[in-house]
Amino acid sequence: MRWAALPALLLWALPAGAAAAIDGAPLSLDEVLTVPDVTESLPGPGGGIAWVERVGGTENILYRAPSGVVSRLTDYRADDGEPIRLLAFLGGPDRILFRRGSRQNPANLPDPTQPQSHLVTLDGSATAVPAMDGASGFTAGPGGRQIAFTRGKEIWLMPADDPAAAQRLLTARSRVGGLAWSPDGSRLAYVVDRSDAGRGDYSFVAVIDVARRAGRFMAPGLGADHNPVWSADGRQLAFMRMAPQPRAWRFEDVSSHAPFALIVADPASGAMLHQWQAPRGPGQHSTGFQAEGEDVFARANLFRMADGRLVFPWERTGFRALYGWTPGAGEPKLLSDPQVEVDGAALSPDGRTLVYAAPSRADPDRLDLYRLGSAAPLKPAARGVMRSGPQFLDDGRIAWREASALIPEHLRVGALADAGMAVSTPSAAAPRIAGLLGLAQPLTVARPDGVTVHATLYRSLQAPADGKAPLIVHAHGGSRDKAYPVWQSFFGYPPVLRYLLTRGYHVLSVNYRSGTGYGLAFREPAAYGAKGNDDVDDFIAAARQAAETLPFVDPRRMIAYGHSYGGHIVATALARSDIFAAGIDSAGVADWVYEMESDSGGPLPLNLPERMAVERIAWASSSLSQLDHWGNEPLLLLHGDADGSAALRQTIELYQQLDRRGHAPEAVIFPGEAHALRLMANQQRYIGAIEDFLRRHVPAADATSPAGARPAAAGSPKH
Repeated sequence: MRWAALPALLLWALPAGAAAAIDGAPLSLDEVLTVPDVTESLPGPGGGIAWVERVGGTENILYRAPSGVVSRLTDYRADDGEPIRLLAFLGGPDRILFRRGSRQNPANLPDPTQPQSHLVTLDGSATAVPAMDGASGFTAGPGGRQIAFTRGKEIWLMPADDPAAAQRLLTARSRVGGLAWSPDGSRLAYVVDRSDAGRGDYSFVAVIDVARRAGRFMAPGLGADHNPVWSADGRQLAFMRMAPQPRAWRFEDVSSHAPFALIVADPASGAMLHQWQAPRGPGQHSTGFQAEGEDVFARANLFRMADGRLVFPWERTGFRALYGWTPGAGEPKLLSDPQVEVDGAALSPDGRTLVYAAPSRADPDRLDLYRLGSAAPLKPAARGVMRSGPQFLDDGRIAWREASALIPEHLRVGALADAGMAVSTPSAAAPRIAGLLGLAQPLTVARPDGVTVHATLYRSLQAPADGKAPLIVHAHGGSRDKAYPVWQSFFGYPPVLRYLLTRGYHVLSVNYRSGTGYGLAFREPAAYGAKGNDDVDDFIAAARQAAETLPFVDPRRMIAYGHSYGGHIVATALARSDIFAAGIDSAGVADWVYEMESDSGGPLPLNLPERMAVERIAWASSSLSQLDHWGNEPLLLLHGDADGSAALRQTIELYQQLDRRGHAPEAVIFPGEAHALRLMANQQRYIGAIEDFLRRHVPAADATSPAGARPAAAGSPKH
């Protein structure tokens, strides 16, 4: 590995007139796929920060010192798709423990691959640390001298300057995580997850005295206890409790779940000191900053301020707002806009400042950064810029992600009140990206049931100015996700769309119901996924409105594209409407019954009558059950055969059933790849397959009706 110094300030702004001077050729595959993507970041001692940059199928570690100097610490070059995870700074800012690799082996190398731990220094030298293989949850104690980590059911301690001297602190009955040091470093709080012990879904919070190896549980009760946070004096420990839930399935109504609670316990005795429970009603079941599923090892849903308040997200108003509760002093108080959904938050090291990311009522589609207690954004924003993912550094500054439709997402560092500086590597194609892509235009679609669906239009600057061009209607994945109107990662605004935008295709990205960012009722509708097709009909309605109202769109050349849950949207939309001339289903779900049984590891955990009723609706909501309504639209299927999120069987079954009905779907499979393609070679093949498919069926330069489309029926529902 080689060390290389980079400039302290990496300029992202374009000089005046640069866009006018750029080469007008469409963006190449290399230009689109070599934009550096920051996959994760880790604040270090003294105000430094490390992060991982992915370029194509290669990941490397970079570090910005408190002085502002940026160093590249690793020099991996192979297109092998091996991921890097940052684990901890050891013994100061000059040594970083990280893990590289996975068991997936997307490059199909002749020997098996596996995660391996390494220690890298600022001079670029690295050594293997096999003792850390399989470890996770690294948490530095006060002063950084001692680090705790977990390995399955075990908690370990190690001196920060000597990983080889790590010693086991305890072995629990089941999986442990969520570590939190007491302010004086003498005790360690942790979460014991009992769901893997076959005794039900619940967890406990416990505290262990590190020197005496003596521990106790904190007010053990029924529910999933998680997110322990200490008071400044170490005399209280607060945590969240998710009450016991009924036997659940993936798409059930969360309003039936029992209310969550905040509990404050005495670490010395384990006794409960204070408790507040959410009243029954909207938001009684807390999802924190994750829209589905509860990770009992989560550490960013409860914050203890220096003044003693506990700050937490709550959907009491139907939107995930922030509330503050002082134990023993009445009810929680609303701290942020009750009609705006907070996306995430970070607390300063001294506990005095909390910064959160949220949209605004004026701009519900983009996030910006806010300081708790202020209604104005933290920093002045340029037009179309989005800021998210705040992290506090040790010196009080913050790091965040920033992007726009013309500037790819990148990492910035700055003081609370200034615009900061970009620290991650800019794309070499930045001037051409800014000059070839148009601004994002927000659109809304009013549905008959009163729901407003938000979408973003990207108009191709390369399409004929006085003619009509095809429109790609994009369904994001998730569905617990949101397509922001900026250049972000794969699921929100994938590279293939940027590539095709410069080749004469307009793009409309639809935030259909069941996605995040627009409130509880929008995220938890009555009929979506395996419960109905209102989300699919939102997608169709957006396409129909675009075809009917946008004069530069050719209604005969509408293309449906989506990945993952978006693939389900595409396949089902082709069965429910004639608006599309072609479809591209990437790693989609075709059978919700099979998908939910795969999630639960067997039959749904419901009694037999409930299960039969649920599966009947789930099957009716699946694209496989609606294939008899399919028209002649050509379909391209893409899937990685090592996909653990949406099994390849989903694509195989859809392909076979369409083939039996006389259709001729096309399929491109990526051996060794999982849900998101890791290798640049496969990303190139993926985009190339889509480009070839569109060239044959819906070419950008051909204004005639493509084969399979029925423009006379465009916009009419099939049933």
